Amino acid sequence: MTQSETDTLPSQMEQQLSKGVMYIVATPIGNLQDMTLRAKDTLSNVHTIIAENPQVTRKLLTHFGISTPIIPYREDNHDRVIGNIITTLKDGHSIALVSDAGTPVISDPGIKLLRECYAQNIPVIPIPGASAVTSAVSVFPVPSPKFVFLGFFPRQFSEFKKWFEQSQDFILKEKVSYVAFESPHRIRKTLEGFVEFAKDLSEKYTLRIGLASEISKLHETFLWSAPDALLSYRENGFSLEKGEYTIVVSFVKNGKQQDDNSETEYDEDSRD
Repeated sequence: MTQSETDTLPSQMEQQLSKGVMYIVATPIGNLQDMTLRAKDTLSNVHTIIAENPQVTRKLLTHFGISTPIIPYREDNHDRVIGNIITTLKDGHSIALVSDAGTPVISDPGIKLLRECYAQNIPVIPIPGASAVTSAVSVFPVPSPKFVFLGFFPRQFSEFKKWFEQSQDFILKEKVSYVAFESPHRIRKTLEGFVEFAKDLSEKYTLRIGLASEISKLHETFLWSAPDALLSYRENGFSLEKGEYTIVVSFVKNGKQQDDNSETEYDEDSRD
């Protein structure tokens, strides 16, 4: 198989499935320049867009000159709209699912829709793009590439501790980090919980937390430090009460930590 033949395979596959496809389309999480050409093309050509918040999505579509009809889709209206969605797909029309920002289904409505599509043998194709999860993990010096995504951080810190206690042998041995979303209204309480949690591990491990806020926006901020240092960070007008957060929680063995490629020392420096 030649290089040119390999390069044409994805588009040929999409052409074969171009009717009656459920597209999962990632949209920008802040900077509109992160909108991909495939996302624009897909949203322009599908029969219907189903959106978590049509008003938010309409602003995005207007910016790119896209006039595709939008219908609301949330977990609470799933039963009312799923019949029409499946009928449209079975009639040979493609539909795109979008969230307010980022990659749909990742802590956003959509999983029940996907289950129904699979049950009805309707093809589902992702249109990749921006993701707060992978963006955050990519910029912090975590002990290994392994991580567990929790969705939104539990409202009760005791629930997180319960998860950790059930899997701590695996988490610590395999150097797994936790990744979660957190709101500006709850981030301080969550960090306070980690301050106390860190004391229980301090004999062998040092807790390090990455805070990523307003990713790809004008005031995006990335901080990597101990939870108590993050609570007191005030440089460059930073305030914990502003912006949505993706948090990365890592457990660094005291001293030097051997990762897959080299021996790395972790320091206290924050990145902003």
